[in-house]
Amino acid sequence: MSKLGQFVWRENVTTDVAKAAAFYKGLFGWRLEEVPMGDFMYTLVYAGEKQVAGLMPTPKEAKGVPSHWMSYVSVDDVDKTAVAATEAGGKVIMAAQDIPNIGRFALLQDPTGAMFTAWKSKSPEAGDAEPKRHEFCWEQLSSPDVAKATAFYEKVLGWTSKSFGEGDGVVTYNAGEAMVASAMPAPPGVPPHWLTFVFVGKLADANQKVSELGGKVLMAEIPVPGMGAFSVIQDPAGATIGLFEERAAK
Repeated sequence: MSKLGQFVWRENVTTDVAKAAAFYKGLFGWRLEEVPMGDFMYTLVYAGEKQVAGLMPTPKEAKGVPSHWMSYVSVDDVDKTAVAATEAGGKVIMAAQDIPNIGRFALLQDPTGAMFTAWKSKSPEAGDAEPKRHEFCWEQLSSPDVAKATAFYEKVLGWTSKSFGEGDGVVTYNAGEAMVASAMPAPPGVPPHWLTFVFVGKLADANQKVSELGGKVLMAEIPVPGMGAFSVIQDPAGATIGLFEERAAK
């Protein structure tokens, strides 16, 4: 089944790889494997036997950029996607380039300020599977103008959208039949961004472990009617990520 338009990779770009690695290993039990990537070491992240993410140091040319998680979307042609993003009012932050023998990417920004990476792998993307505990499960956009952002992603990534809930401005996005993400109005003072989520067993237990490992719980429990609840946390190096607990509808 095609993965086009779906999120297929997440990457923690961090000011302190050792601190971030220790935190996520302790929180999720992830297995980490260092591989040379040109002039730096890239850390591959495994949840069980599944490769789910990467950790890398903040590039020298991005000095001053805070630690963050970056979400990658599978596209058919990275260069065409970058052109489409510009034509739709977005920006190309990092021009399309190759990672030898792995794939091609471009760092893009939507018209409201949120950034994501367009990605084309040299190898076939893995087939669809329900995410398991401690795997990534969702993406949510916080934007000061959800309507403008939605028009952009529909044009650039071919997503379709529909309202979720009653009058709170939340929309969901589909790539074909697959629901891939949601968007909500950014709270006052919060810059536009994509937030990625990891499945956990018990949200309260995970939040407690976050604090024990030196992270911060920014929002402890936000219910998602009929689905579960999530929290928003920050790792000790400053990157923000979401935790999601699935709960049966009552």
